[in-house]
This record gives sequence, C-alpha cells and structure tokens, in this order.
Amino acid sequence: AGPVFMDNARYREWLFRVWRARCLDMESTALAHVAFVNRKPILIVRGLSDLAGGQHGKNPIDDHEAAVSDIAARVLRAIVDQL
Repeated sequence: AGPVFMDNARYREWLFRVWRARCLDMESTALAHVAFVNRKPILIVRGLSDLAGGQHGKNPIDDHEAAVSDIAARVLRAIVDQL
C-alpha cells in the first residue's frame, strides 16, 4: 500500500482487484523498503485492527487496537522463543 492512508473503500477494492491484496499495512512499508535497499533481513509482526475503508461509517480502529496489539505481542514472543 505504501504511503497511502488506507481508510478508503474504493482504493481497497482496487488493490484487491489488481493485486488480490487481502490485508494491507501502511506503517511497515517504509521499514521493509529500507531493509530491502540495504540488503538487511527484516521481520515485521503486525496485527490487523480495522477494515481500511471496508466498514460503513466511522472506522472502528480504536475499538480493536488494544486486543490486536496484545495478539501481535504474543505472536512476536512466540517467534523470538523459536529463534
């Protein structure tokens, strides 16, 4: 998705049509780009907290942010335990 604010239903639909993208992440794109350019490995663990424009009305991101952050932290801990 890159440097685009994703709370846009039309753009989300276009991304699915063109790329079959089912989930998008705005914030990690810059980190991944820097790692790629510098040929460094990177692991990004994220949690999906909203539908990026797929909902009707106000985006409910705040309703799920704490729970999703907790899940992402547990996944990260499990990955680190396996390293």
